[in-house]
Amino acid sequence: MWILQNVTLTIAVAAATWCFATLVCLVWYAPKLASYFTQHIPMLIPDLRHCEFPGDACGIFCSDGTRLSGTFWRSDAAVPRGSVVLCHEVGGESACLNDVAQFLVEAGFDVLAFDFRNHGESGPGAEYSKLPWLTTRDVDDVLAAVGQLRELSPDALVGVYGVSRGASASLCAASCDPHIRAVVADGPFPIYDMMLPHLRRRLRLGSTLGWIWERMPDFWDLLYCRAAVRLAGHRMGCRFVDARARVRSIRQPGLLIRGE
Repeated sequence: MWILQNVTLTIAVAAATWCFATLVCLVWYAPKLASYFTQHIPMLIPDLRHCEFPGDACGIFCSDGTRLSGTFWRSDAAVPRGSVVLCHEVGGESACLNDVAQFLVEAGFDVLAFDFRNHGESGPGAEYSKLPWLTTRDVDDVLAAVGQLRELSPDALVGVYGVSRGASASLCAASCDPHIRAVVADGPFPIYDMMLPHLRRRLRLGSTLGWIWERMPDFWDLLYCRAAVRLAGHRMGCRFVDARARVRSIRQPGLLIRGE
């Protein structure tokens, strides 16, 4: 009996020690991970070259009052085949998708391209900076553009086409707006799948407690990543969106494009 009691006590002490070490690491490293999350950003430099395809300038107002700059093209078709909102990548602008807009207009679609907030000619919004990570504000931008296009082309069904972060925003917008009837997402990415490799490298190689992290199960990495994301969002006054979770609720037809 005493052997069983000693074994149980040893297991309990080991579990308590492990949980205490995990809690200490969380309290100690979560703020550092939050700073790493927003300061060491794997940004891609977009190609801002674009073809000239003039359209009608229009303003789009989001739910928080931010004004977005947009360009609308109406097709020559007597009855448009549909209407499409174009969502550019982070660091880009709506003109980067002029070639896509021209193709769609010539195919008989009405098209609205817009600049996300803090991009191109759109307003910056309150305390907002360019980040590759998707926030609720980016999704609100897409929803506002969809609402504007429904006013400009009321008889046409609405689809959304997005690139990179714009693709993730398009998917999330489709998950909460049934007026979006189809979505094409070119290179979307979920926030945690992109961030976990960077955080794992940071924790295991750049930490004095790397030997602890090497013995942690993978789900603890996700736990710390979520804690860092929440803290970073609190610091920046925004809320980040997990596109993977939102995609599960999409009921519209969709096309996902990956690779070159």
